[in-house]
Amino acid sequence: MERLTVMPGTFRPAVYWYLSFRCNLACKHCWVDSSPTFDTSNDLTQTEALAAARKIGALKPSVVTLSGGEPLFRKDAAEILNELWESGVDNIRIETNSMILPVRVMETLKRINDQGALLFRPASMGGMWSHTRPYGGRKAFGERFQGCRNCGTKISPLKFNVWSTGLTLVRFWTL
Repeated sequence: MERLTVMPGTFRPAVYWYLSFRCNLACKHCWVDSSPTFDTSNDLTQTEALAAARKIGALKPSVVTLSGGEPLFRKDAAEILNELWESGVDNIRIETNSMILPVRVMETLKRINDQGALLFRPASMGGMWSHTRPYGGRKAFGERFQGCRNCGTKISPLKFNVWSTGLTLVRFWTL
């Protein structure tokens, strides 16, 4: 059997990090069953998360995707993003419902985006209001679009990556 050989310095792993499984929504289609009441007692502490960000940076990953639940639900999301950036991660993607964008997070996202290292991936944009009815209903769908619009006006140019239904995609062009 032939062995796979990786040339030194050429392998850069991709990291997919669930910062928390808690979310401000409770979408029926969520594959990790996130909700506002999700138990976060097993989440990393801020100290542990910052140490993990430094270790991730030491791996020199090709990309780090922050997901969850809602990764920006964590009060220390800005600090974690900053630590990833300061640790040398040069390609950060955030999967978010765009409804939680505190000023500290926006400032950090803008700084990282200005260096060309951020891709914003609005999640849960499928257009089915009934999926999020328990936590926000029809209003939540519109709030997600407004969050994307706010982010796009404050962080410009902002790269978006969206997977969605045709109807939602049509609405997304209005951003």
